[in-house]
Amino acid sequence: MPGRPGAALTRPDRRAARQSQDPWEGGAAVGGTFRVVWLRRYDLPFGATEHLANPLNEGKPVKVCRDGQELPAELGEALVALIEAGADAAGVPRPARPLGAAPAGCVLPRWSA
Repeated sequence: MPGRPGAALTRPDRRAARQSQDPWEGGAAVGGTFRVVWLRRYDLPFGATEHLANPLNEGKPVKVCRDGQELPAELGEALVALIEAGADAAGVPRPARPLGAAPAGCVLPRWSA
């Protein structure tokens, strides 16, 4: 079953050796595998993203990309805002714990701290 977009924490795979406590630090490649703990999920309709184009994918709409396509942070934040607004409107509950209180071993995205 394919994953659904939403708020998540990444949990580095303990089997993979890490040189830094922060895998995003210094633009280091993440590489390998990592686990995702979904905090909130919502199926965002494609039509809700029609106004968003990705300059890192030849200016194509964000709905036209491959899994793992890179996009600018501002565009990611806009997508998260759409997901959050849709989830709120649909009555999807927010996480019980604040995003600042991540479980041990989880890495919070910089924009949520």
